[in-house]
Amino acid sequence: MSIISLFRILLRCQISIKLRMSLTSIFLYLNRTKPAKAEYAKPRFEMPMFVIMGQKDYILKFPALKDYISSKKMKEIAPDHEITYIPEGSHFVQEQFPELVNQLMIDFLCKHA
Repeated sequence: MSIISLFRILLRCQISIKLRMSLTSIFLYLNRTKPAKAEYAKPRFEMPMFVIMGQKDYILKFPALKDYISSKKMKEIAPDHEITYIPEGSHFVQEQFPELVNQLMIDFLCKHA
């Protein structure tokens, strides 16, 4: 399933206009070609943030990152964030468990509609 078809499914979910605008902003941001200037960057998510990670992700072996994820700094950047760990997943959970990842994303978006 491509990211575009997943986006279309998510938009068919009964989600609010505000969430649709946020999703559109995210896709536009991901497709931008010019990097943002550092002085204008605002490191804060104003909308709910959802992270799906594999429990066996090698990135979690770096103590600084693991500490950062559970720190107050993460709460400052993304006050309304949720992290879901997939027990048998590694760094590429979207490829290892595509149906589970898609369902988790749809559930999260419908929950915040």
